Amino acid sequence: MKKFLSILLVFAMLLAVAVPAAAADEFYGEEGTEFEPQVYTSGAEMVYYVGGIGATSATYRCDVSYYVDGEKRSYSERYELYYGHPVIGNWPTEEGTYNFEFEEVISADGQMFTATVPVTITVLAVPEASGKCGENMNWSFDFDTYTLTISGTGDMYLIAESVDAYWNEEYNFVPAWWDLPVKHIVIEDGVENISSFAFFQSWNYDYDFIESIVFPETLKSIPEYGFFVSTSIKELVIPEGVTSLTGWPFGSPGNSFTSLTELYLPSTLTEIDYISIFVSGVNYENGGLSLEKIHYAGTEEQWKAI
Repeated sequence: MKKFLSILLVFAMLLAVAVPAAAADEFYGEEGTEFEPQVYTSGAEMVYYVGGIGATSATYRCDVSYYVDGEKRSYSERYELYYGHPVIGNWPTEEGTYNFEFEEVISADGQMFTATVPVTITVLAVPEASGKCGENMNWSFDFDTYTLTISGTGDMYLIAESVDAYWNEEYNFVPAWWDLPVKHIVIEDGVENISSFAFFQSWNYDYDFIESIVFPETLKSIPEYGFFVSTSIKELVIPEGVTSLTGWPFGSPGNSFTSLTELYLPSTLTEIDYISIFVSGVNYENGGLSLEKIHYAGTEEQWKAI
């Protein structure tokens, strides 16, 4: 399953690059044949909540094929579309699906090309911002600060019985925060165990923009696939009281905490997998390991023992 995730990620990246490039090649024509410049655009899609809540940026790509003095050439450019951008005259704020078009002017080899960019915007009803997530545990979300707070005592509801059950969408509990634009996670004192996959995915948002995570001193372990992607967090503190870090608590290699530079580990650890730690900070895109320092609160003898 871990290999499958990595392969799927690479395939998706290749597809995103290959499809527009192939489409642009079709515009070349036969060698030496003059033709009108051709433009291809991938378009853009955005999803957010009523009122513009939770809007994130979207990217679109423009490819141009043309001739210069009988030589065929191509040019490609990626652009970012953000909520409130003036290319959309009136950004929709009410529930529904909206289609827009705007023109993007591209400059290549001293020539100017105009691309028509289609945009699809889906506005969703604002979901509930609180609820139960354990027998004695609750969650709440602050739309002003994009902060998810888990409070209460004991254990979180189990989301799935196994990894296979999760991928088959055989859920025991579906966290409503999967559909929220979480930037900050605060787990308050009293919480002892969180479920696997608790902060692993979102249907409408990628957790790559999580900026901070605060763990409670009452936490006993971080389960397999407890957390997924964060490209912003540089420092992560695992509190005293956590005894286990095994499996894949911070996601799979190459797409997990890719900016992490410092990791703080508690003296209470009794078991740890090296791979569980070192995949946090592996960045395939940059071809290296961002993790620079591991701070361990225990003694050298304790470290050797685990």
